[in-house]
Amino acid sequence: MSSSPPYAVFAVGRLVVGVVCLGCAIFLGYVVIPDYAPAVRAQRGSGQKGVFVAERLDCSRRCVWYGRFHADSGQTVRRNVWLEGAGRDDLAAGRPTRALDTGARHYVYTPEGDPYWLGLIGGTLLGLAGLLCGCHLLRAGANTLRRRP
Repeated sequence: MSSSPPYAVFAVGRLVVGVVCLGCAIFLGYVVIPDYAPAVRAQRGSGQKGVFVAERLDCSRRCVWYGRFHADSGQTVRRNVWLEGAGRDDLAAGRPTRALDTGARHYVYTPEGDPYWLGLIGGTLLGLAGLLCGCHLLRAGANTLRRRP
């Protein structure tokens, strides 16, 4: 009866954990990267200025106001977008407020910009850590399996 040598078990473990780390890093990149450009534009105050008219409050995960965005130019009306940066008590249904459309797919910003910079930075750092750990573990596991008889 033959069993795997101990170094092979650890090497395979490294490979598995490395693949999981890379998968997590790719997922975080998929979630975080699309939000960077709109968030930067919001912080700079660049984008299409207009008015957001609140229609409904949704508090399933966090409280966000959904409504319509009307550009000052009158050319753009976006429906069913949420206002990023507005809390539960900041608006009421039917009440208009100033907003900024920076090109984000599902939301517009308050004129103050994006209040969730920490989340973007944290997600990026976690993604980079996962990428580095995954690459290191894959390389270490592969090298161990190659060197041993």
